[in-house]
Amino acid sequence: MTEFSSGDVVFQLFMMLLLILTVVTIAMVIKSLLGRKSQLNRIEEKLEELERKTGND
Repeated sequence: MTEFSSGDVVFQLFMMLLLILTVVTIAMVIKSLLGRKSQLNRIEEKLEELERKTGND
C-alpha cells in the first residue's frame, strides 16, 4: 500500500513545479502592473513640473 512508483513521484514533482510557476507568474504580472503605474505617476509629475517652469498651463 505504501509503495510509490517512479511515475507517481515524477507526476507529483511536475504538479508542484506547475503550481509554483503559476504563483510566481501571477506575482510577476502584479509587480509589473504596479511598477508601470508608479512610473506613469512619476512621468506625470515631471511633466507638470516642466509646465509650471515654462508657464504653459
